[in-house]
Amino acid sequence: MSHHGPMDAYSEDLRHKIVEALQQRRMSKSEAARAFGVSRSSVKRYVKAVCQGRSLRPGKAPGKIPARYTHQQLASMVGANREAITRALGVLEKAGTVQTRDRQIYVTDADALEYFAEVER
Repeated sequence: MSHHGPMDAYSEDLRHKIVEALQQRRMSKSEAARAFGVSRSSVKRYVKAVCQGRSLRPGKAPGKIPARYTHQQLASMVGANREAITRALGVLEKAGTVQTRDRQIYVTDADALEYFAEVER
């Protein structure tokens, strides 16, 4: 028996439909976010994953950010100062969202990290 209700908000199928809509309909990321009921940051993440040849399959498992960055490098990437990055990582670590060791960032709770990203907009 198949279920024909709405797709999960962040299912792999929905992620593919979002990317396809951007490619075929020439929607902006903001328009796609509104049309599909997801955050703009999620749309950006899906597009980046496709461009990098990565899967759009949802994953809750902890993961390591694949490169080593100093707080200053992270700050330069996002247009912030080093102190702001240090504070933000401290908040995320205290919340159990990330861990940092040896200049590596480990995501321990992807859902919470996405929540923090939305709250801070």
